[in-house]
Amino acid sequence: MKCTTSLFAVMFCVTLVSRSFAGEGGDILINNFEGPDWGDWRTEGEAFGPRPAQGAWEKQGVSGTLRTDCFDVSDYLGEKVHLEIADNSQGGHILADTFYQTDKRPVPEAGYVERKLVLDKRWLNFPINKNSPFREMKVFIDGKMIMAHMVPFDLKNPQMWVPVDLTPHLGQTAVLQIEKLDGVESTSEAVANVLVPSDKMTDGPKIYNEPIRPRFHYTPRYGQATDSNGLVYYDGEYHLGYQTLPFDCMPSELHGNWTWGHAVSRDLVHWQELPLYFWPDRDGAQWSGSAVADTNNTAGFKTGRESPLVAFYTASAACAPWMPSGKTATINMAFSNDRGRTWTKYTGNPIIPNVDRDNRDPKVLWYEPGKHWVMILYIHANVYHVLTSTNLKHWEKRSEIHGFHECPDLFELPVDGDEKNRKWVFFGANCNYVIGSFDGAKFTPQTGTMGFAHTDGSYYASQVFNDVPNGRKVWIARAGVYDFGLPVGMQTFPLDLTLRPVGGGNIEMYKYPVPEIKKLYQRSHRIPKGQKLVPNEPLRPVVKGRTFDIDAEIIPAGAKAFKLHVFGRDIMFDLQKMQMQFFESQERHQITAPLVLVDGKIQIRILIDTIFIEIFTADGRFYSPVRCTFPLDDDSFECSVQGGDIVIDKLDIHELKSIWTTGS
Repeated sequence: MKCTTSLFAVMFCVTLVSRSFAGEGGDILINNFEGPDWGDWRTEGEAFGPRPAQGAWEKQGVSGTLRTDCFDVSDYLGEKVHLEIADNSQGGHILADTFYQTDKRPVPEAGYVERKLVLDKRWLNFPINKNSPFREMKVFIDGKMIMAHMVPFDLKNPQMWVPVDLTPHLGQTAVLQIEKLDGVESTSEAVANVLVPSDKMTDGPKIYNEPIRPRFHYTPRYGQATDSNGLVYYDGEYHLGYQTLPFDCMPSELHGNWTWGHAVSRDLVHWQELPLYFWPDRDGAQWSGSAVADTNNTAGFKTGRESPLVAFYTASAACAPWMPSGKTATINMAFSNDRGRTWTKYTGNPIIPNVDRDNRDPKVLWYEPGKHWVMILYIHANVYHVLTSTNLKHWEKRSEIHGFHECPDLFELPVDGDEKNRKWVFFGANCNYVIGSFDGAKFTPQTGTMGFAHTDGSYYASQVFNDVPNGRKVWIARAGVYDFGLPVGMQTFPLDLTLRPVGGGNIEMYKYPVPEIKKLYQRSHRIPKGQKLVPNEPLRPVVKGRTFDIDAEIIPAGAKAFKLHVFGRDIMFDLQKMQMQFFESQERHQITAPLVLVDGKIQIRILIDTIFIEIFTADGRFYSPVRCTFPLDDDSFECSVQGGDIVIDKLDIHELKSIWTTGS
C-alpha cells in the first residue's frame, strides 16, 4: 500500500495492537483503516481485497498478534513523505492497523521491559551465551533509537561478558528496551537489572590473555572482525574499520546485527579499540564501505579545527524486526569532526538509492588530476559502477567495470618506484586484481586477472588505507580464523604494496610486512652468514615465546628440500619442484606457492602468530596467509635439510612481543 502525507510531529507510529491511541493528545491520525474503502491509499498486487479487512480477510484466512512500533521522523519535519507498506517475500503476510503521528514516544507494550539508564560510566557489560535464545534490544536517547541488536542474553551461564564502550554518550540519559521471552531462565527483567554502566569490564582480567589470542594481529576484545572497512589515514592516525558482530553472534536467519568496529594506530602495529562507528538502526545494518579525510571540506561538514572524516557504508535493511519491511540496500554517509571518535549520520541519506537489490561496498577515493571524488560501487554478479562527485553528496555514474565479486578497491602505484610510470590497480573481494589505467571516470584494464596470494581462503575483502603520506599503499584484509575456538575475528598483518617488473614486460604486485613490525622485536637470534646446513644435523635455536618474524635467505648447495619445523607444524621448501608447501593436518588441504631464485638465493619471510602464519617468498612476490592451530604443549623449533646441503646467507629469528595489555 502507498500514500503521501506531511509530517508535523516527531514520531510516526504504526499501531499494531490497539486503535485507542489515535487522535489522543494532539496526535495526527493518518489512517485507521476503519472505512469502507482504502481512502488515499493505493494498493498494488493480488494480496488486497476491495476494502480493509474486518478481522481475517476471507481470501487470506490469517490473523496474528499485533504490536506497536514507531519511527523517529524528527529529521524530516515539515516535509511531504511517501509511505509504503511492501511485502517482497514469496509467502507470508503483513497485518497493519492504525497509523498516526505523535510527539510522544509510545510506552512499550507488555512484550518489552524498559529501564532508564544514566550513562555516567564507560562500560555496559552484556552477559552472552551464543546458544541462548535471541531477544530484541533497543536503546533510545532523546526519543531517537541509537542502538538495536538481537542479543542472546544469559545470566546463569554466560560464555562471556561483552563490554560496550559508552564513551560517545557519556553524560546522557538513555532508555533501554529488551524484548520479553517466555520460558527462559534469564528473564528480561533480570537482564535489564544487571545492565548498569560500570567503570570496569567484567571480563577485563582475561581479555587479551587467552592462550590462543593472536599476539600481534589486530583482534577486537570480543566479536567478529571480518571485511576491512573505512581504512583511512588522518593526521598521524591509521583508522581501521571492520565488519563486526559486537556480541560475537547472530541468528542464522538474520543479517541485521552487522555493523562497523573501529580501531586506531599511530604505527600500524599497536592498536587502540574505539567505540563502534555505528549501531544498526532504522536504515538497516551497516555493511561494508570505506572512509576518506575531506581535507578540502568539499561536503561542508567541517565545524572546528579538524578536517572531517567521512564514512560511506551500505545500509542493508535485511531481516531485523526494527527495520522497515521491504527496504533494500542503499549507500549512506556519516561524518566525524573529532578525529573519528563520534559520528553523525548525514540527514540527506541515502546518497545513492537502491540500484540493484544488494548493491553494496562503496570504495571512495580522491582523484587529484580532476579534483573530484570517485566511488566504485558493487552492483551485482561481476558488475561495478564508477561514479564521481565534487561534494560527496551528489553522485553521477560515469562507467562500469566488469570482473570479480563485491568489496572493490582502486588505487595507483608507481612501477618499480618510477613516478613517471604509474599504473592503477583494481581489486575484487578475493584480492585477485588487474592492472590498468584510469582517467578519473573510466578504468581500462591492461593485464589479465592476476592472483594476489596462494592460500586456502584464509583472507578476504581487503582494502588499502586512503590518504597515507607519500602515496604509500598499506593493505589489510580479514583473516579467516573464526572457527578456531576464540570468540573474536582477526585482521591480517598490514602489508606494503608495490608494483615491480617480473620479466617479459610483465608487472606484478609485491606485498611485504610493514617495517614498523621492528617495534615488536623483543629478542633476536642471528645465524652466522655462510653457515652450512647438512642432512641429519638440524639447527635448533633456543627461542622463547610463540610469535616470530623469521627472515631468511638460503643458497641451495645440493639439498632437495629445506624444512622449518615449528610447534609440530612443517613448512617445506621443495628445492627440486621449487615450491613452498604447508600441510597442517589431514583435515586441511596442502598450501603451495612458487619459489624462484633471486640473485641465486631463495628469499623467505615468515610471520608466526598463535593461530595464523603469513609466508612471503621472492621478496614478497608470493604471499601465503594460512590459518593454523599449533599444539600448545609442543615447543619444537628447528631447521633441517634433505638430500644435500644449503648455505645460510641470512637467518634472523626475531621473537615478537604482544601488542596487547591485559584488560585494555
